[in-house]
Amino acid sequence: MLLDNEKKLLNLVKIAPIFIILFSILITFIMIENNNENFENEMLLVKEESFTEKKQQIKREVQRLYNFIEAEKVRTVRKIKENIKNRVYEAHAIATSIYEKNPDKNHQEIAKLIKDALREIRFNNKRGYYFIYELTGKNILLPPQKHLEGKNLWNVKDPKNDYIIRNLSKVVQEKKEGFHNWYWYKPDNPDQMYKKIGYAKLFNPFNWFIGTGEYILDYQEQLKNDLLEKIHEMRYGKNGYMFVFDEEGV
Repeated sequence: MLLDNEKKLLNLVKIAPIFIILFSILITFIMIENNNENFENEMLLVKEESFTEKKQQIKREVQRLYNFIEAEKVRTVRKIKENIKNRVYEAHAIATSIYEKNPDKNHQEIAKLIKDALREIRFNNKRGYYFIYELTGKNILLPPQKHLEGKNLWNVKDPKNDYIIRNLSKVVQEKKEGFHNWYWYKPDNPDQMYKKIGYAKLFNPFNWFIGTGEYILDYQEQLKNDLLEKIHEMRYGKNGYMFVFDEEGV
């Protein structure tokens, strides 16, 4: 009986390492599978977090661009006013310089020098030009419509019954300079009127006012082109960029 027990114990001792090895292999396999599953879950989580962050980044960049465009739209009128005011100041400085440097010349000679100096000046992509009126409404300089020079336009109204020259003259007489809005037909579209912003400044030696104006629509179109150039250069991250479509899908 003892001998049989010894044999069983001996056999168990021989077999036990095999079971231990098999058990170890099983445990190791289970641990590897668990680790692989955990790794895959973590990788999936990282991918999801990365994807979510990318979506948030894209949303932030689009919102930033949208805010930038909206801010530029709000500043459009302010920019127009600043631009045309500066242009009028430049013209006024030219006229003043000509007047002061020619004390030996009479009124007509100096007037001609001033008109000749300002007539061909263009700005804002050649849309802008200078006009000159007497405070009583007589036109002195109007480059696009030279046939009106010398005529009194005091009673000319825009399509909304606004006395354009009369009101500009009133602004200048009361404040020496200032802005005025009116509506007028564009040369390339005589069937529809567009809002225009003008600025005029008193030229005291001759009781003139020198001014210029800008169609808001034209300036907005120029602003769009400028914005598109800026958007074209915008980048974020490694390969992020913006795209823009109009309402027709272009």
